[in-house]
Amino acid sequence: MCAPVLWIPRGSALFALLVGLLGACVCARTSPGLVLSAGVQEPLTVERPAMGTIFRIVVWGKKGSGRAAAIEAAFEEIAELERVLTDYDSQSEARQATGHGTEWVAISPLLAQALQHGRLLALQTNGLVDPTVGPLTRLWRRSARQGTLPDPGLLSAALERVGFEFLELKTAPDHLRCLKKGMRLDFGAYGKGLAVDQAFELLRARGFNSILVDGGGDLRVGAAPPGKTGWLVRLEARRGDGAQIAIQERALATSGNRFQTVRIEGSSHGHIIDPRTGLGISTSRGVTVAADTACAADGWATALCIVGGEGLARLPAGMGARLVEGKGRDGLREVRFPGKNSSSQGPEEFQ
Repeated sequence: MCAPVLWIPRGSALFALLVGLLGACVCARTSPGLVLSAGVQEPLTVERPAMGTIFRIVVWGKKGSGRAAAIEAAFEEIAELERVLTDYDSQSEARQATGHGTEWVAISPLLAQALQHGRLLALQTNGLVDPTVGPLTRLWRRSARQGTLPDPGLLSAALERVGFEFLELKTAPDHLRCLKKGMRLDFGAYGKGLAVDQAFELLRARGFNSILVDGGGDLRVGAAPPGKTGWLVRLEARRGDGAQIAIQERALATSGNRFQTVRIEGSSHGHIIDPRTGLGISTSRGVTVAADTACAADGWATALCIVGGEGLARLPAGMGARLVEGKGRDGLREVRFPGKNSSSQGPEEFQ
């Protein structure tokens, strides 16, 4: 029997429980061979591992509408983007593109698009989100494994190689040039959101409107299914938290350091790196951002995790955020920054 809820797992301070369309039944594991009655629209759900998490796609439609083929194509799009952007494969295009010193290098449209998104996020967040953070990522991973802070000299050298201003891009055809040797790309701050958007847009282009794409908690939804008013999402910053929002044609992304932390020299650090210091953030903080695209929501969730409430003033128009920080019931502080299309199911909607 189909379960009435769809879990969205997330290793961060906030995660979402997505209730199927205000009471509609969404199966967590629906076979691509699901048999539908003629003319009846029902959800088809498929999930697969990608980008270090589980991606889940839900498409509402009728029998024979081509949903299974469209979902397969969407997953192929996600896989291709991962092959291009991953920082963990030395043969990926992102890793290879910065290994030619300061020469111009031809790059694919996918990498060029990812870098254009990175340029905008770097500008909007004043460098808090920047795909050139790769040298710091590499150094911090080593420090986390060894349980020691980075060597000051190595940290200083890595910081000098970070900054979008040290990248040049040109089009027709797409090329990239590093202005400093030793640069390295890392799309961890918004890569999953970008993959969610790519899959979503492919499904929309195939003619489907009532769709959901979830990449480990970075999600984007289309129109509500027939007879429903939206997707109901419960945000949980701590046990017993009951904040809820209803969304459609919207994206949400969550980021934080509640689960992915390491203790080094008496201090706790999260996996999110502050590019101003080169260290993992130490403040206990979780953020959910609502935006029109998952890429924008993902990037801004990362930025606000780094800088906290003071970054809300830079949030672009039409976006909203929910920020929770501190530890313990008495130490928690919650801030909500309202955006557009508010439809409150709880106090002070932030969408």
